Amino acid sequence: MDGAAVTAVVDDIRSRSGKIDVLLHAGGMLIDRTLPNKEPGQFNLVFDVKADGWFHLLHALGDRHPGTAIVFSSIAGRFGNGGQTDYSAANDLLCKSVSRMRRDGVTRGIAVDWTAWSGIGMASRGSIPKMMEVAGIDMLPPDHGVPVVRRELTAGGDGGEIVVAGALGILLE
Repeated sequence: MDGAAVTAVVDDIRSRSGKIDVLLHAGGMLIDRTLPNKEPGQFNLVFDVKADGWFHLLHALGDRHPGTAIVFSSIAGRFGNGGQTDYSAANDLLCKSVSRMRRDGVTRGIAVDWTAWSGIGMASRGSIPKMMEVAGIDMLPPDHGVPVVRRELTAGGDGGEIVVAGALGILLE
């Protein structure tokens, strides 16, 4: 969320390699609470980690567009999820942004709407795995999720938004 630090990293990469071929944004955090129970600062923090982080990357790139931009979104961004209004909105913003890049024809934009990962990541801790089970939502094993990025990077076409999930349970109701 530190724009100057992001710019410094992007400038360093560009000075060593001369270009940036792939931009990947995977930042995120959760503070799950319904809106009446969420402090405005909590909403802003969850939203800003994704949104400001992404916009800092785009600002640092300036008018030099990468060949491919991948954003790690979430099924919460695609379908919504109770207690995750901020997280859902930020993920949908990323999806819309790479969709715009794709439409402009300069960058191959890919948005990956993951389900929660099992065993690794922010949703693998605490009560979240049990809540996912009760809701009928499958978690994603890393050995199934990791190859998705490689496949999308090496696949032909102009990108798009993809959902990577098993059963979606209550999200489909």
